[in-house]
Amino acid sequence: MPPAGGQGGRSGRHVADMRRWMVEAWLEDALWLVVLGAPALLIVPAVSAEPDGDPVETAFARGVLAIWGVLVCVAAAWRLRLLPRHLTTQYIEADEHGLLLVQERMWWYPGRELAVPWSDVTSVAREERWINDTLRRLLVVYLTDAGGRLSPVPTFAMYRGRGTGWHGTARLPRLIIYPRRSGDTVREIAQQVREVRPGIVDAAPAQ
Repeated sequence: MPPAGGQGGRSGRHVADMRRWMVEAWLEDALWLVVLGAPALLIVPAVSAEPDGDPVETAFARGVLAIWGVLVCVAAAWRLRLLPRHLTTQYIEADEHGLLLVQERMWWYPGRELAVPWSDVTSVAREERWINDTLRRLLVVYLTDAGGRLSPVPTFAMYRGRGTGWHGTARLPRLIIYPRRSGDTVREIAQQVREVRPGIVDAAPAQ
């Protein structure tokens, strides 16, 4: 597979890079460790108390510190497990065959690749939604019922079936794409789709 954001893919066309800024991904993981580990600094003085200190209080502090240490290790292991899916090459390509969503294999992450033929797509819409108090730009691919076969879905997208809409009942299943990098990635993908299927971009979903 080609580097994300470059030329190549299965058709040699430009692909939309879905990988987060790598420094941002590393900083986020480091911040998690700092947030989890900082409270331990408040407990260390109690553990290092003078011998004439309260033994019950010291034992309690040591127990809390041990439990906290285990929690930090578990959290660090979990973040480490997720790290490859943030750092690996990942992109979306639109060509005459359909949409191709790719997360390449990296380290212990097996990778995911999903091909969506145009026969399964009714329309592609650019939408804005509030997610965790942040207004996010999304690309929503409305699917036919055949889209229920979609698997596995890369982690920068999410499949939602009929009847699980944001507001009320959705008439069609959807593939929701969440760009996690700066820049107007949604517009970039929509432009790719428009070049090969101009009639379905921002069109009303088929009933």
